[in-house]
Amino acid sequence: MQSELKVYEDLRSGYREWNAWKAERTFPLDQVSESLERRLRIVSVVNESTTVNESEKLWENAFQSGFSYVQSRMHKVAVLLENQRKPKNRLRTYKGILPNGLAAKCDCLQIENETPNGTSMFGALVNLEGVSKGGFEQAMLGAPISFAITSSEDILFSEHILDSIFTVAVSWSGNSVYVNFAKLVDNFVGKGVTIMRFGGDGGDREVSVQVFTDEHSVNDLRNSIGDR
Repeated sequence: MQSELKVYEDLRSGYREWNAWKAERTFPLDQVSESLERRLRIVSVVNESTTVNESEKLWENAFQSGFSYVQSRMHKVAVLLENQRKPKNRLRTYKGILPNGLAAKCDCLQIENETPNGTSMFGALVNLEGVSKGGFEQAMLGAPISFAITSSEDILFSEHILDSIFTVAVSWSGNSVYVNFAKLVDNFVGKGVTIMRFGGDGGDREVSVQVFTDEHSVNDLRNSIGDR
């Protein structure tokens, strides 16, 4: 296995590399504002396999990079979302989206967002402050869609943030739900706020840790995300 730290300053020329293995609708370039294109930087640790059967090592390295990064931030939350709209019923409302046992390890909140035709989808926030590496992994693996948001101010752990994510960046095609990261990043990143997600092909050949930030934080992030 080999790891490489990369910084992308030109979104368009590096798009096929940093957004590899993800659908274009999750970061549509035609929806990137001029302001975002000027200020956005992507700092990424790319873990690639050099032999067969290295999936476990790829993920272990990625989780260590991700955990080191969020530990270096003042305030941090994991965002968990369903990837399907489903019929609303009492059992789903009661069970929610949080994995078993996670609420006992972390402060969590969740909301059920009603969608058309009697359906709904859940979203949750997990406060990552003081969370162990195991708790971090459980949170980031706790839903089909997950990412982390960090901030220099204590503004993240609230239903208002979760509502804003639904309003700004969550879309669906049929019952399939996805996050438009172009809109998410444009509305959140900057002034001490960053967004982190995992990329790659799921561990067959590549797993990456990607942090969306602005031009003022790149040097700081090189150290924190690269500290493994």
